[in-house]
Amino acid sequence: MPPSSLKTPTFPVSDSFGMTDVGLVRSANEDSVWYDPEIELFIVADGMGGHAAGEEASRICIEEVSKHYREFLDGRDLQNCWREPDFLSSVQEALGTAIALANDAIYQCAQDNPEWEGMGTTVVAAAGCGEHVVIGHIGDSRVYRFDGKKWEPVTRDHSLLNHCLEIGWITKDQARFFPYKHIVLKAMGLNPGLEGEITITEKRAGDLFLLCSDGLSDLVNDFELNRTTHKTGTKDLEQLAAAFTDRALCGGGFDNITVLMFRIGDEG
Repeated sequence: MPPSSLKTPTFPVSDSFGMTDVGLVRSANEDSVWYDPEIELFIVADGMGGHAAGEEASRICIEEVSKHYREFLDGRDLQNCWREPDFLSSVQEALGTAIALANDAIYQCAQDNPEWEGMGTTVVAAAGCGEHVVIGHIGDSRVYRFDGKKWEPVTRDHSLLNHCLEIGWITKDQARFFPYKHIVLKAMGLNPGLEGEITITEKRAGDLFLLCSDGLSDLVNDFELNRTTHKTGTKDLEQLAAAFTDRALCGGGFDNITVLMFRIGDEG
């Protein structure tokens, strides 16, 4: 994780931790995680297309998204510039552009390397901006927020399962037995010109944000997330991330598991 000379804004990130685990079935880890709390940028990518192609896709994703977003921040003083009226929209545009450029880089890599045809990755990236968090995502990696009582999803999955739920083809009870849970409707690198979905949410002092791959969310439902959190506590994010990972491993560990959390501090 590269060091940053930029200053943090009000409502800064006070604590963060990320980890990834290969799980119990896969021979390689296609997930990637990257974060820099000083510039308040957090990224999780879940590669696909075979372990070599998937690893490469997720690696390119986090390298390109972080590079282009840091270029946008270069020379700015985040202690003050977030107060500018248009800065929030600028962050939104910059994160969207970074994801779009990363998508095109992965697509081009697949074109240049026929053995990696079909390589792709999901992505979820969160960027702090003063009193807001800007989130960009493609696929079924997720962001949750914990308000001190329970975890609530901030993003919606770009998956066949979620599409069927949204249009009423299946119920939540039927979703438990849906046979095509792992089919995503959007993924980075499969087509040029793909843009991510952007969500803006407010920061609140003390809130936790969780970014994760579907290796966690498929095996640890909202009830288990909440029960594990209240049992483990939120004081030590490393301990809580390990507890989440253990729950996914106990559930079968069928996929790579990535957990990335950050806490919002008091107003500066």
